[in-house]
Amino acid sequence: MTVSLKNTRNEVELARIGYEQIQKTLIDEPIEITWVTGGKTYQITEIKAGHWKGIRVYEKEQELVLQMVAFTSTTAQ
Repeated sequence: MTVSLKNTRNEVELARIGYEQIQKTLIDEPIEITWVTGGKTYQITEIKAGHWKGIRVYEKEQELVLQMVAFTSTTAQ
């Protein structure tokens, strides 16, 4: 049960870091490449492929990948 609790806490931390960093990509701010909290160091990379943007957060064996689609619209004049 203790191991399960630690894994769940780490998953929540991965999600929080990913959410905060993906918000930065929405307003074109640079992401942080490392994040230290609770004695752990998380590595963060940004993903860009066409209209897709995303964040990948790693901590040892655990990984979180968040993706989103960035749409652009044009209006005829």
